[in-house]
Amino acid sequence: MKLYFICSDFFNYDKSIKKELERIGYDVELITDYSMGNLILYFQGIIKKKFENLDGDNIVFIIKGETLSKTALNNIFNKTKRVCIYQWDALKNNCNSKCLLKYSEFITSFDPVDTCKYKLRYKALFHQMESFNQHSDREKNVGASFIGTVHEDRLKQLIEIETYLKKEGVSFFFYKYYPSKLIFFLRKIIDTRLWGVNTKDVFFKPLEYSKYKEIIANSISVIDFPRKAQSGYTMRTIESLASNTKVITTAEYLEDKFVGINPDKLALAKMAIHRG
Repeated sequence: MKLYFICSDFFNYDKSIKKELERIGYDVELITDYSMGNLILYFQGIIKKKFENLDGDNIVFIIKGETLSKTALNNIFNKTKRVCIYQWDALKNNCNSKCLLKYSEFITSFDPVDTCKYKLRYKALFHQMESFNQHSDREKNVGASFIGTVHEDRLKQLIEIETYLKKEGVSFFFYKYYPSKLIFFLRKIIDTRLWGVNTKDVFFKPLEYSKYKEIIANSISVIDFPRKAQSGYTMRTIESLASNTKVITTAEYLEDKFVGINPDKLALAKMAIHRG
């Protein structure tokens, strides 16, 4: 059966999900969701061409769908109702949420607050089983690590933590990523939270996925700063727990709402979380 899979290129998850869908019998066509600058227009052209032969027997699986236009969504739903839209980010962080919510009966979300507010189905986040579990028993030699996108107040907080770890003599690895150098420089001008931040502290290319897995597996603890708009736990959290790595997080919901996790790991998660 033909399945069209629309997803951004996120730490190889798009390819891993495609591989798993193919393993269970689907004929999968992966369509990469571009979300930066003029690539959006390019993406709309791809969508129009890809779905020329879409019919009611086909399935369309969309993760986030941030750059799917109203026209593209209408085109999909006019041809098939076999559509699944999964949100692995809070809808407040999706600039296309207004268009997507018109099809709310087809949306599943990782975010407990969004599921209640918009009457969506809930589905917990996931991780690549083969990528992390195989490293869960290895010796760990990095005291604390952070690998993630810089947003809101996160950068200054991380720099403060780095200063503290250096003072205490704790080994660490921080990879502070921002997807666009131009937009980051513009934000530095208008966002007072970024004034005084050294651009050398930020990377503009994503860390290679193999390196990311290695760092998570080698870390005693991983630092987690969920975005304020989301209540669902981060991918970083579940990947860390799968690697038997502790999570130091600012999230306040985990102990009460850590849903979708194996009960054996729930205790580990509670013991691993420290606030302060």
